[in-house]
Amino acid sequence: MKNIREQIAEREKDAYGPDVYELVRKLKTALDPEGSRPDTYTATKAAMALLLDAHNSGSERDAIPGMVAGIVSTHRHLQGKGLFAILTALGHLPSLEHATDARNEHAYKACEELRTALRERIYWGAGE
Repeated sequence: MKNIREQIAEREKDAYGPDVYELVRKLKTALDPEGSRPDTYTATKAAMALLLDAHNSGSERDAIPGMVAGIVSTHRHLQGKGLFAILTALGHLPSLEHATDARNEHAYKACEELRTALRERIYWGAGE
């Protein structure tokens, strides 16, 4: 019988495609050799899905002020850590070949520019 981590890994591999699955697996392993804290990983993944769904159901005019309010209403120390986590995640997106389609290409190019601009502040791993 497979353990829960193996079952999750199989579902994610099918859902994301090989390059996204491999990047997520690599990031989880780099942060925690045992994989990751499943509760943190799952909660963060769900929160990002909720954020993007909320944005998709409204407009940037509504979503951006909500994002700012959400950021500044958290503990001051967590704001900085959270922002760097978001920036780091965005910097990983340009390495994915099959995660998007032409409609999102400009966003991935912006993430590439972000990665270049912040390379002195954020370490994205080997191959920089």
